[in-house]
Amino acid sequence: MVGGSILFTYLCLTKLRIAVKYFLSSLLGGLLACTLGLFSVADASVGENYSANANVSVTQLRSGEHANFSRVVLDTTDQVNVKYDTSPDGKTIAIVIPRVKWKARNTYTYLRSKNIDRIEFVPAAGGGGSLLIEGKRQLGLRWIRGLKPSGKYGHRLAFDVVPKTSRTLPSKATVIGNAVRDAKGQAVQSVLSAAPTSVKKVASGHVVSQASQKIPTLIHTKKMVGNIGSARMDPYIALKSGFFFASDGSLDLDDPAASHNVETDAPFTSGVFSGAFGISWASYGLPLRNEFEFTYRMKADTDITTTNRTSGVAQAGTAEISSVNFMLNSFYDFQTHSKFSPFIGLGLGVSQNELEVSTTLDGASQTYESDASIGFAYSLMAGAGYRVSPRWLVDFVYRYIDSGSLRTALGSGGNTNRRFDRGGLRSHDIMLGLRYGI
Repeated sequence: MVGGSILFTYLCLTKLRIAVKYFLSSLLGGLLACTLGLFSVADASVGENYSANANVSVTQLRSGEHANFSRVVLDTTDQVNVKYDTSPDGKTIAIVIPRVKWKARNTYTYLRSKNIDRIEFVPAAGGGGSLLIEGKRQLGLRWIRGLKPSGKYGHRLAFDVVPKTSRTLPSKATVIGNAVRDAKGQAVQSVLSAAPTSVKKVASGHVVSQASQKIPTLIHTKKMVGNIGSARMDPYIALKSGFFFASDGSLDLDDPAASHNVETDAPFTSGVFSGAFGISWASYGLPLRNEFEFTYRMKADTDITTTNRTSGVAQAGTAEISSVNFMLNSFYDFQTHSKFSPFIGLGLGVSQNELEVSTTLDGASQTYESDASIGFAYSLMAGAGYRVSPRWLVDFVYRYIDSGSLRTALGSGGNTNRRFDRGGLRSHDIMLGLRYGI
């Protein structure tokens, strides 16, 4: 288990070094999407008609590298109409595909592509969504076209991604019935006539490699380890904070004479913070996530009352707790094809709990120091994530956690054989946080 945890942490840290590189482009891509409404299907402008897309499904995304361009092909069940826009920094192209049913994987990572870092599909509430193409530099499209069935291939939407030049298509356009029109509605002259022979054959329905290329034009993503890269996993980091309500689980005084009863007046309440490294398996079509989480519960105190069972004398005191958890969590994400993603989860791990009690027993005032106990912990979780950009999600989480036993060290003097024991820390956590896909 230790070896697995080390390997898990190593994989996450390896991906973490790429986070800085992607950070600014991710924010710009998210800003573009939020500003232009790319995550929802807007009403069609004059001349735009996407109603036919409602009967179309995107079944697969395929990619291939060439000497001067990167080709992306969407396999579809019929012709689709799309529109696209480019982020202010020119490094992200958003292809909006309204109303279609997306059945392909959502995330594709490109390790060795000359042009593309990552492609991610962000679903929209009304169906369809935005295909965000994040680049290593300023990107442009030199060619985009819907292809009719030919050979073993059915309908396809194909486009070539290249470094931005004066010869690339406009940074913003619509593609309706294979007619490309710019933001003013003017027809755009395609660069097809000047493109290599392989592109002309694609336009007529054939997909072949350029003669000078050893790499096939189209390579299924699962086979791109040695060429472009593959989306084996989607690491992320998560930070959350909030508050908790906890009970001591019937704290009692461990005393050979069984001399006192103990009552806690109110729940413990304080702040809770957590950080996690995780992996999402959505790229494999599995709505599952696994993560390693560290949680810290800040010190919380409450009043207690100890009552002598013989004399009936009651004495007031205070109890203070704090806790640290190390958990392995598993989550199931419900697919809603919208920005919201509800989830449920289960966590198993260990907890270190501290309890300190200050009170008076039989006239002797004393503080019973903590005997930090380490034990088994488990948790049940439910919540929802709200996607604000391709990599950023806001999480709202409720968690019930049983953190194990609570006890103090033995007292001194007349209380040498006494300690507060038999308690259990059970907490209800409510947290808000951020999740960032590395």
